[in-house]
Amino acid sequence: MSVHQLSLAYISAILMTLSIYQFAQWFYIFKTINRHFYFALSALGGSLFIFFAIVISFCSEPETILALHRLRILALMVCAAAWFYCMYELYGWNYTIPKIFFYISLAAACTAPTGLLLSLPIQHVEVTRFGIDFRYCFGTTRVAYSFYAAALLACFVFTISRVIFTKTPDINKSYGLLAFLPGVAGGINDFGVTHGFFTSIMLTEYFILIFFFVVFMLFIREEQRNYYMLQELNLHLEQQVQKRTEQLKNANKQLMLAATTDSLTGLVNSAELRKCIHLENERLKRYNSRSLTIIFLDLDNFKYYNDTFGHHAGDFLLKQFAEIVKENYRSIDTTARYGGDEFVIMMPDTNPEKSIRSLERLYHRLGEEEYFKPSLEQFLGKDIVIPSRYRLNFSAGIAEYQPGVSLKELIVMADKALYVAKQTGKSAYTVWDGITTTRT
Repeated sequence: MSVHQLSLAYISAILMTLSIYQFAQWFYIFKTINRHFYFALSALGGSLFIFFAIVISFCSEPETILALHRLRILALMVCAAAWFYCMYELYGWNYTIPKIFFYISLAAACTAPTGLLLSLPIQHVEVTRFGIDFRYCFGTTRVAYSFYAAALLACFVFTISRVIFTKTPDINKSYGLLAFLPGVAGGINDFGVTHGFFTSIMLTEYFILIFFFVVFMLFIREEQRNYYMLQELNLHLEQQVQKRTEQLKNANKQLMLAATTDSLTGLVNSAELRKCIHLENERLKRYNSRSLTIIFLDLDNFKYYNDTFGHHAGDFLLKQFAEIVKENYRSIDTTARYGGDEFVIMMPDTNPEKSIRSLERLYHRLGEEEYFKPSLEQFLGKDIVIPSRYRLNFSAGIAEYQPGVSLKELIVMADKALYVAKQTGKSAYTVWDGITTTRT
């Protein structure tokens, strides 16, 4: 085996490996007919084109050489047709030209068994260059082959003209400009040798290797670029998802807050209070020894402020009072706005004496705030005069949990105790056992 034959075998093996790799990538990754499939088919055709050239170089029978040479031309048809499909896939063009060329190739293939494509006699050319012997055997070209060659050249020229005169990314233009390399440069060389215009080496096989290698490297480069673009896109999407997730969490928190708290005061609303009562009922059933008191609280003279200074002043006072209530009670206590100027405080593990002390602290805190008169003046932006009998204060009713009494019933008891305190006098609290203390 000569050096030339070894070179062709090496080139054929490389192209076959490249074809198998591209077919595998198409089958396992893309699973659809795309440029990778067409490129793999084109590489397969190029590999068979070179493989038949090696086999021909070992033959001596003219009929065998002619048959193999016809197969070689058929492999070239497959290579060229597949490459046109690959080119048009890259550019996103319509497939009219590749289809026409494919039909021309199919028609030429049908003439392969006849003498219309190639015929006898077989020509032999032997060339020595750089100390290497090159031996070629090829049949005489006929009408069908000449027509096919003309169609191939016309398709190349048409495609390259579209590449040159169409605004496309540089990498796609590189694909297009490489398309005519084996078809024109190598074809002109082989045409000159086979028709006796000059004696030289037939370079088509080497042009095909260079062509497929460069295009394959461009495929890899483009895939790497797409990979990095996908990485950046994934990172951006992850950041967007994280951002949206945080926004969704915050929105859910806001919705949960709106569903469980009173929008004006920030205390637990009446709906959430019912849930808390239900949970506390379950705990009391499980632990009979637990103690609990409920305070039902109502502001004194609140109507005077609403009527005198407006509802916006009343809302301001409700918020101010809610603030000192939250400061005065524990985190385990449930402080709720029951409605209007009424509040409910549920204190687990607490007896009436401790509840009374908490109310005393609340009275004291309200006194420190001067019953919100300075705050209200600042809010209204003017000095105001409030008669002492209309000073803002509160009255409260206290009820202690007893086994067999539901918390709903306990709230009713606290409400009745509040009613007694109101009847006794303002700024008072009453424990449901009937003991009433009035503050002055």
